[in-house]
Amino acid sequence: MRIRSSAWIYTLTITGISIGSISSAACDFDWVWDEDPPPGPGPGKPPHGPHGPHGPHGKPADVPESLATKELPPIFDRITGKRVEADLIEDLDAAVALGKALFWDMQSGSDGQACASCHFAAGADNRSRNQLSPGLLGGNGKFDPTRTGGQGVNLQLVAHDYPFHVKKDPDDRKSKVIFDTDDVTSSQGVLRTGFEAVKPGQLADICEVVDDPPFQVKDINVRRVELRNTPTVINAAFNFRNFWDGRANRIFNGRDPFGRRNKDAFVLEMKAGKPVQRKLELVNAALASQAVGPPLNEFEASCAGRTLPDVGRKLLRAPTIPLAYQKVHPQDSVLGHLARPTRGLNTTYAKLIEQAFADKLWDSDQWFDADGKLLANPKAVPEGQRFSLMEANFSLFWGLAIQAYERTLVSDDSPFDRWRDGRDKHALGPRERAGLDVFMKDGKCVNCHKTAMFTSASTLHLIPEDEEGGLVERMLMSEERFHYGVRTRPAFKVHPLSLWKPSQNERFLDLDVEATPTAKNSQIVPGKADGHIVLGRPGGDVICTYEPLTMTFGADDSISRDAKIEAVRRKGKGCPNKLKISVRDDFKVFDTYLDFVVVQDGDGHLEFVGHADRSLLQIRQPALYDNGFYNIGVRPTAEDIGVGGEDPFGNPLSFTEQYVQKLLGKDVRDPFEVDPCRFEVPWNIVVDDPLFPGGFKDKTKCGGKLPVSTGAPKNNSANRRSIEHLRTAVRGAFKTPTLRNIQLTAPYMHNGGMATLEQVVEFYNRGGDFHRNEERDPDITPLGLSDKQKADLVLFLESLTDPDVVYERAPFDHPQLFVPNGLHKVADTDPKDGRADEDLFKNGLEIPAVGKNGSKKPIATFLGLEKGDLP
Repeated sequence: MRIRSSAWIYTLTITGISIGSISSAACDFDWVWDEDPPPGPGPGKPPHGPHGPHGPHGKPADVPESLATKELPPIFDRITGKRVEADLIEDLDAAVALGKALFWDMQSGSDGQACASCHFAAGADNRSRNQLSPGLLGGNGKFDPTRTGGQGVNLQLVAHDYPFHVKKDPDDRKSKVIFDTDDVTSSQGVLRTGFEAVKPGQLADICEVVDDPPFQVKDINVRRVELRNTPTVINAAFNFRNFWDGRANRIFNGRDPFGRRNKDAFVLEMKAGKPVQRKLELVNAALASQAVGPPLNEFEASCAGRTLPDVGRKLLRAPTIPLAYQKVHPQDSVLGHLARPTRGLNTTYAKLIEQAFADKLWDSDQWFDADGKLLANPKAVPEGQRFSLMEANFSLFWGLAIQAYERTLVSDDSPFDRWRDGRDKHALGPRERAGLDVFMKDGKCVNCHKTAMFTSASTLHLIPEDEEGGLVERMLMSEERFHYGVRTRPAFKVHPLSLWKPSQNERFLDLDVEATPTAKNSQIVPGKADGHIVLGRPGGDVICTYEPLTMTFGADDSISRDAKIEAVRRKGKGCPNKLKISVRDDFKVFDTYLDFVVVQDGDGHLEFVGHADRSLLQIRQPALYDNGFYNIGVRPTAEDIGVGGEDPFGNPLSFTEQYVQKLLGKDVRDPFEVDPCRFEVPWNIVVDDPLFPGGFKDKTKCGGKLPVSTGAPKNNSANRRSIEHLRTAVRGAFKTPTLRNIQLTAPYMHNGGMATLEQVVEFYNRGGDFHRNEERDPDITPLGLSDKQKADLVLFLESLTDPDVVYERAPFDHPQLFVPNGLHKVADTDPKDGRADEDLFKNGLEIPAVGKNGSKKPIATFLGLEKGDLP
């Protein structure tokens, strides 16, 4: 059929070609545990090894394994292939001691902040005063009233302030919203200031106060609060990437969190008496990448403008004593032998670095600037701007030492671990085992919280990459049941080809149809369709509604993205009983792209034709997303785009968006490969050919596992636009946190908007909160759990609590710490400098020093809500 419209001509051949379907792998856990767990190695702690226990009938168990059976991934330089311990770290025990001291030392921050200041309670933060941040990443940027009527900074939170999004019926996501806030519960950090200088031996740096609304009380600055909730550092050594948005790269460059993304990052190394710049790409070092971020962050720990060489100067030079303001328990499992009788350690940070690291990294009498450049005439440079080699490389020492310490913080002795690996068959009771059943089946929790780490964002799931899920996945999103969809947004204007005046006879076509076409003998088989089709008048009146019957691709013989839908009328008069609708998406006409639609009756007679701007018609495919990062509808996507953001160099944080760039032939900074064979919904060469008219490369049936070949779209002019518009689901997606010790790490979610596990379970049971979201994970749907199932699930989650963490037994023992805890009275009197008067040792919260045998009292939990239920 040839149709003339306006000043151009296009050809559309209506055919009866049909389409087929790719079926997605469904999770069906058809197993039942007997009273006893599968046999394990017997009493005592099981040996570490690569193979976990097996489930019934000798098949690999679907249940997450005991963490006690897992090894941490090795750290090596991708450039040289050398292990860190053989090349950079000479004494790992000394590196652990250095890292623990640095992690807990209040001198490392600009005004008394240590890493531990936000990670002192089960590796997280249980404070509840001055812990609100006013939605600064995309919210309204203002403090909202809480549920109990409080408002503003320095507020004391109470249990009834949670959750932050409240439904009239907690189990029904469609019920009325009776409370909502975009505020975030996080961790108080530093007062806003501009950096001037460090002063060795002093707790605070020399910094100038900067006005800081909204973190003010009557124009007096108080401590700022971070932008996202604080996750635990315990077991973080198993994270593939760190931070909620994954910006702490798997590869450590020795300088900052961004790995190979920072092309200019280097460390200094002495060769034949001369300093040379060395590039580092330390793989599996996301902890080190994470560690170097907070000490310079002007919310968390630093005056704005400070550098890590500045931190090095402060800590390495006399009269600084490690942990000088804090007691160290004489039986500290790592630092006890170095503890002074009163406070601090009987060594220096310089000596610890010399013991831990290779001489080539610190042994020199030459001087450098803060960027690591050799100073030809050091005396001509102000004293505060020249640094020793040890200070210039301090970012490397800081990152690797804290990583070495945090790699010891593995909690693998929970009741679940002891039951799972056979050490104690009674460690889980009937209710906990019933909760595990909910976790694996009706709750769908295991779909994201998998492996012994209870997260798909861990190295246990993502490496070795040829055995587990790839870094990029392709699957259905939200509550979609079908793999493909065609819709108009908004309604599409169509009109008959006649002399009728368009104002009298034009119609609006509202189309939203889903189907899963399949392939048979290299032909597309139409898929049974679902959805709605409406023909209406311009004013909005509905004339006829149709039920779609089938949908197929390849509706004409041209090389273009197109589809054909057949439908039958269900309501209305004056319309054909049946419709055949052909659409063409993104058709290039001269220098622009247009969308077209042709509507015929059941006999093939032309009824309407229309064209419009390319944005009005959309062919939907399964979405690409980062494995382990999901949008679950906690908050509207626009409030915080998470892994959908960019690094400081303009690169996407997500592997998904980088993968799209790779398909377009562009260089990306992160080294990774994507195998379409591992996609839950692989590209189907037959079905997807009309959507990628330029064809596919690397065609394969994945070792015979697929009936139809898959592959990746070719990078050519015919495909380029289709690749550029591949559907991705990374905006508003966040790293799946571990569930280990989850009982101890409230408040929950990236916004800290839930205070109890019961609130978390209610959230998942109703299918999330902000459900009108195309990027929402497909498992976030109403679950329909009974009250007993919900209670059993909470009991199972509590079985992931390690008593060693609860009682701070080694390796979770620690030095004394004083942390800011809000102020009962905000005043600025002596000196009057625009910031609140505060003495951490008087106004702060004391965390007493604990030795390797732990404390007699369990650690505190958020608002004391879990106090009576701890093991």
